Amino acid sequence: SMNAYSLMPRSTDRRGYMCSPVPRTPPSAVWVMAIVLGMACGVASAQAMYRMIDLGTLGGANSAGAALNSKGQATGFSDTSGVTAHAFLWRNNGTQMQDLGDLGGNTSTGVAINSSGQVTGYAYPTSSGGPSRYHAFIWKNDGTPMQDLGVFPGGVSSDGVAINNLGQVAGDADTSAGPTHAFITHAFIWKNDGRPIQDLGALGGNENTSNVNDINDAGQVIGDSYIGGGASHGFIWKNDGTPMHDLGTLGGAGDTFANAINSFGQVTGGSPNRSGRNHAFLWRNDGTPMQDLGDLYGSGSGGVAINDSGQVMGDVCTKRCFFQHAFLWKNDGTPMIDLRTLGGHNSTGEAINNSGQVTGFSNLADKTVRAFLWRNDGTKLQDVNALIDPVDPLKPYVVLTEGLDINDAGEILVNGTDSRTGDRHAYLLQGTVLTLMPRSLAFGDQKVNTTSAAKSITVTNTSASAVPITSIALAGTGARQFAITDNCRKSLAGKATCTIETVFKPKTKGAKSAALNLNGGGGGLR
Repeated sequence: SMNAYSLMPRSTDRRGYMCSPVPRTPPSAVWVMAIVLGMACGVASAQAMYRMIDLGTLGGANSAGAALNSKGQATGFSDTSGVTAHAFLWRNNGTQMQDLGDLGGNTSTGVAINSSGQVTGYAYPTSSGGPSRYHAFIWKNDGTPMQDLGVFPGGVSSDGVAINNLGQVAGDADTSAGPTHAFITHAFIWKNDGRPIQDLGALGGNENTSNVNDINDAGQVIGDSYIGGGASHGFIWKNDGTPMHDLGTLGGAGDTFANAINSFGQVTGGSPNRSGRNHAFLWRNDGTPMQDLGDLYGSGSGGVAINDSGQVMGDVCTKRCFFQHAFLWKNDGTPMIDLRTLGGHNSTGEAINNSGQVTGFSNLADKTVRAFLWRNDGTKLQDVNALIDPVDPLKPYVVLTEGLDINDAGEILVNGTDSRTGDRHAYLLQGTVLTLMPRSLAFGDQKVNTTSAAKSITVTNTSASAVPITSIALAGTGARQFAITDNCRKSLAGKATCTIETVFKPKTKGAKSAALNLNGGGGGLR
């Protein structure tokens, strides 16, 4: 991350920035050191802010993010310079997004990514295959082309839904035609061991359908399967040689959905309870029945994502289910928390990290949609657009509309629109974990070839982990008119502070300007 200060003359035309009228004085004598982070009156923010990185495109106008890994690498799809869209990998190393190609049909979509930058999704194997004949793929990030994972014998399509850190892929594929000559979809796992995709079957018999929603690093797969009688149940396939296991219900009849699994095989989703109302649940994978997480307004809820602490994020209906709000259930004996909205009627949670931070999207009062962050620190739901560092060059132009994923470093994958072009791109938000106080310093009259008294700037590491400080330097046309010393060294411990001392040493008369740039922080909010 980078924090920038600017040095500028103080005059009455700066009063909006300085917060109070300032008498006009000769520009050759007075200098202001202002930290250009948009904070008036020299008040520093207690929260780390974010910088936007535009992931760009593969040569076309638009791109869309889908998933983020622990290294801040992302996948999704992008327009190419032709008429097609391709899956991409964005490596978070300063290079442009990489085109992952296709399987011969000119179109592909990245859906999920693991910590090694391996990607799964779906692609058309031939240009004439049609939209129903896509195939699951894995892109191994080893210099080889995208690999077609194929279909079940007699089937025509498959798609990759989730990938774990072993490079195992879970998804759905058509089986051969059933007794009514209609294709039946079954969940599959591809174990990355040289064998074809493995049919995981279905609850109640192979003539029923099943679909995948997630996989963990133990190769455990969860999803939904038709059981007959017009109902589907959530399942877990434990990767232990046993058939898929029915997770049951909360006591009611109807559809139960398993939406997400954590590293410990705990599952969340939604199920009808004895009163017939759908509620979010936690299945603890310890032999006990699924736990009802309740709701807030008597109208229902559903679990969407779960972290390794068993905290569940999802959506809860307001009264009569006219609207929905994102919620967090903390797994600490307390009821679920309504994360509310950004001023409108609805909010939707998309992802949770292991710190309990949540991202998604919400309406404003004017019904427009914005990406949100809930920090799990006692503050309310926040519009991520308001958390962007004011000196970010994209801030005046880009509106961030959808929070898609958040990793344990606090990096957020979002989609947004650039008002200059109308194009939609994927963006990565990286926290500026190093904050600066104060945001402005004012130097009084100073004679040429003399040195002012020193003024201090406190640098704070807002994260719990040590972060590097890669450079502290003056830049700009007036850089030689100021001098700095610091005790920050090359690294700053978690929650620690260091100090930069600044003096004004004018060498000539006349207006001067310069900038103090501090680089470091590693880009992650922890």
